[in-house]
Amino acid sequence: RKQVQVTDTKPLARWQFIVGKLLGAAVMCAALLFLMAGCVYGLVRWMARERSFAHLPQWEEQKQMDLLHKVSEEVLVARSVFRPPLPDVSAEVEAEFKKQRQQGAPAEVPSLEAARRKNIADSALRRHLTVMPMAIYIWRFSGLSPGGSQPIYLRFKPTRTSTNAPEQVFGAWWFYRRENPPAGKKAEPEEVVLVPLLRHLGTWQTGGFQEISVDGRLVDASGTIYVGYRNLEPSTGIQFDPHDGIQLLQRADSFLPNYYRSLVIIMCHLVLLAALALMAGAALSFPVASFLVVAVLSVGLIGPWIRDMNLGYIPRSPMGMELSAWQEVGKWSREAFALFIRAMLVVFPQFANYSPVADLVNGQLVSWGFLGQAAVGTCLLRGLPAVLLGIYLYGRRELARVIA
Repeated sequence: RKQVQVTDTKPLARWQFIVGKLLGAAVMCAALLFLMAGCVYGLVRWMARERSFAHLPQWEEQKQMDLLHKVSEEVLVARSVFRPPLPDVSAEVEAEFKKQRQQGAPAEVPSLEAARRKNIADSALRRHLTVMPMAIYIWRFSGLSPGGSQPIYLRFKPTRTSTNAPEQVFGAWWFYRRENPPAGKKAEPEEVVLVPLLRHLGTWQTGGFQEISVDGRLVDASGTIYVGYRNLEPSTGIQFDPHDGIQLLQRADSFLPNYYRSLVIIMCHLVLLAALALMAGAALSFPVASFLVVAVLSVGLIGPWIRDMNLGYIPRSPMGMELSAWQEVGKWSREAFALFIRAMLVVFPQFANYSPVADLVNGQLVSWGFLGQAAVGTCLLRGLPAVLLGIYLYGRRELARVIA
């Protein structure tokens, strides 16, 4: 007696079968995601509601009220982020690079040379953004909305340059305005006369982000404000990370639209994973396909860490091999590994590059532009090719087999 095992349905075309499974997975993921997100949103709003703490001691009541106000103003909002321009350190980078060459540093292949220059530039920027004892450093922020009634928030993360320094440092934040600000978008004059408007004197915790709020009317008509930090510590410098060590935040939207855009970005990630699963399942068995999708997801999540790996280490040369020859082997092996890593990061989806979680937690704006980039980078550039490849592989697959 003969049997026929059918693994597909008729009269659907094979591409319709793949597309239908993708749409079904997307609808199911969307229903579960938005149901869970709705419950979380309701719970957060309920916990952050205004309520009375009259039954508590006065100091505890004030603490709870301050906490609710902080959550309302710094988390359940959507604030645009403004960063100051970084100083130009290109001349210092070239000088340091030539100095290392003169001191006997080996020549590198192009990709590793670029990594070395990047490390030199990062060190130079950190030196520039170190405020020495009793000194002051001033940043310029531009592009803000002028004359707003809403407060603006200074978000900063100070770091001690000395390991023996205390975890809390004493300093003062100054806010300035130009004496004669240009109207509109005129060029910045070479000499700027600053007028101090406000000072925040206090003790700041090192190694963690903190925020202070100031009146939004301090921003001038051109959307510019100057912020300075005076280090009042007598024996240690205070350093600010050049990338996120100091920021200004200004309210741009409410929390619910920001939350919705974040969910749509997460939905794009789920659609991409569904597309990858269909592609793998079209050609591989279930265990192998599952392992492949988990591997792709893992690489996508740790992509930034892989990209920033230190490739400068060369192990000791084996016996009988000249050091120069071993360094040459190590140099080109590192170059090959760096090219492999870059190729892998281009092919594999980088979920960390399109994650809205950090912005949402810090009350920062998840813009429509960022949502568009996430949709194009995940669904269009990677999800669509995965679906097309899955349709092709499924079209070549044997769907029925006769067993005697």
